[in-house]
Amino acid sequence: MVEDERNPDPDSADDIFDIEWMDEAALASEDVLFSEPGPEPPPQSFEILDWPRAEELPDSGEQGFQCDDTQVGQAGLTGHSSPQAFASKSSTISVPCPVSSGREQVRDASSTGNDRHAVHQRRPPMPVRLVWSFMPILLFTAGYATVSFTQNGVGYAWDEAYYYEPSLLAAEWLAGFLKGENRDAGSIDKYWSKRSEHPSVMKLSSAVSIMFFPLFLPGFFMGEESHLIVMRMPGAIFFGISLSLLYLLGRRAWGPVPGLISALLFLTMPRVFGHAHFASMEMPLICMMLTVVFCFLRGLDSPFWAILTGIFFGLLLATKINGFFLPLPLLLWSHLYAGNRYLNNLVSMLILGPVVMFLAWPWLWHDPLNRLLEYLLFHVNHQQTALFFQGIKWGYGGANAPWYYPLMMLLVSLPLVHILVIIIGIIRNFWKPHHRPYSSLFLMCILFMLLVACLPSTPKYDGVRLFLPVFPFLALMGGAGSLFMIQFVTVLTHGHYLKNPVRQHHLMRGVAVGISLAVLVSGALATVAVHPYYLSYFNRMTGGLRGAAKKGFEVTYWGEAFNHEVIEYLNNLPFNPDGSSPRIMARAFHQLCLEHLQQWGILSDALRVIGPGQGLADYHVLLMRRSFWSVDDLLLTRYASPIRSWEHEGIPLIAVYQTGSDFERFRIEQKTRMPQVDTSC
Repeated sequence: MVEDERNPDPDSADDIFDIEWMDEAALASEDVLFSEPGPEPPPQSFEILDWPRAEELPDSGEQGFQCDDTQVGQAGLTGHSSPQAFASKSSTISVPCPVSSGREQVRDASSTGNDRHAVHQRRPPMPVRLVWSFMPILLFTAGYATVSFTQNGVGYAWDEAYYYEPSLLAAEWLAGFLKGENRDAGSIDKYWSKRSEHPSVMKLSSAVSIMFFPLFLPGFFMGEESHLIVMRMPGAIFFGISLSLLYLLGRRAWGPVPGLISALLFLTMPRVFGHAHFASMEMPLICMMLTVVFCFLRGLDSPFWAILTGIFFGLLLATKINGFFLPLPLLLWSHLYAGNRYLNNLVSMLILGPVVMFLAWPWLWHDPLNRLLEYLLFHVNHQQTALFFQGIKWGYGGANAPWYYPLMMLLVSLPLVHILVIIIGIIRNFWKPHHRPYSSLFLMCILFMLLVACLPSTPKYDGVRLFLPVFPFLALMGGAGSLFMIQFVTVLTHGHYLKNPVRQHHLMRGVAVGISLAVLVSGALATVAVHPYYLSYFNRMTGGLRGAAKKGFEVTYWGEAFNHEVIEYLNNLPFNPDGSSPRIMARAFHQLCLEHLQQWGILSDALRVIGPGQGLADYHVLLMRRSFWSVDDLLLTRYASPIRSWEHEGIPLIAVYQTGSDFERFRIEQKTRMPQVDTSC
């Protein structure tokens, strides 16, 4: 056998990062860094390999064959195990030995089809190829549909109220802009200065939805909740696109099955699924990040994809401040694994990125430098918003939350099966990381984002929301973990159960199906169990929501518990004895949410929504966000029991208290006696 000079010893200490194995298992050619998948998905081993019978294999001592005790079965376990991936300049093909020795056979590629020892690759049946080819569309449809059909019960969240009016202004501006109007500085300030600290992609997405979707589906948007449904539609679309991108990234790295498992992991993360319901910046941010990573990988060998990398990077910058940090892990990874092939991407991101950001954000048009500096300074000086963690109230003038808060929240906000698969994928990467470029890239993104999130000066509040982009890369590491599990089970049974290649075929398929079902079922059960309070999910390591409450975690925070059940109850409140309308006050959540709901006709006009200092309230609606409780809120809980509360696992998330003048007298008396009331316990 002629040695392949292009495959140096991967364990060489001198060349630990000077590698060409960008396909994780396939031997790379001299001029191709990645094994680019064709129009069909990369073949999965148990779909395409037509294993030779064990008795047809030659002895290991036969001339032209050589066995290696390493990489057992690897050619048949990865997603890119095509003949071209294993063909080398020396015309050798590596295939696993389905024999008890667990060795790898290397045979001459010049063997003809009549050679009884030749290994043939066959295409999977047409239905299988169709399923894998349309999998991105299927995942997009599944993501969009599940979010849309579960909107019932998910209340109007805190930040959504901030985005509604700017989105209306953006829609009005866009309508005029398309007619050639609204391009002067005065119009830009009029339509884009409100909430200028929030970039444009979310506002424009909601604006397009508000402008066009009611025209295409008028019958669907006739109900009272039409404003909320239309505004939230882009979030569901971005979530569906993210699922498709996760599959494509996982498929590119390891094959279609690990790619599918990555998407299923992300789909069934309860808190991620919950954030997909809101008209906020989180889902656009995740979608843009995944798009940039996908284009960046393809841009290593394609100028066209390098241009797309710069364009989508500009859109990412116009989505949220987090996008500014993504190039750091990408460029570090490229330097270690891709040589100078990332230069096209780098130039595109440096040139096209700022240009696209400028074009996509009209607020920057007439004073770009000063306004960009204003935007950056806002986030640099962002307040340490209050957080209830470990039974202590952090932030708002006090000490910031501990640095390990993001790590703790990661451990308690994922289903246990997800954590197990993800940990296996991470551990797998530490074994010969120089052979695992894709895993290393995704792990670098995770570590860098968590590093930023854990910095002492970084704001820490709102559960996992501020570092939500970590979760798709965790899902990809879970895809790597599923590949390892398939490989491990196959190698573990090699030489006993797998003497028959047909059995190996069925075993690999069974393991893959088992992992997929375990992920899907465990995640779906966790998500369904917590519906509609997705952001209040805690796994069994904390004892669920009840255990999390006892351990001092924030049980709810964004106000989504103020849903249609609460609204219906408030709408049926009786009038006061003097015939006046009942006055209600929101406590620990956004009063603007109530005002918008009343504008849309969802909250009854008979109710009077008042704020602090606007008179006595007949009813207080208290969100159990302990970090936002004032002395008055704590006194409210001591004054009386709620007349109605909404709970999950026995833990109240929101409650209605009847108050009036009696409570006001109690409040004044107690504050006089106890000027310093501890609100953290």
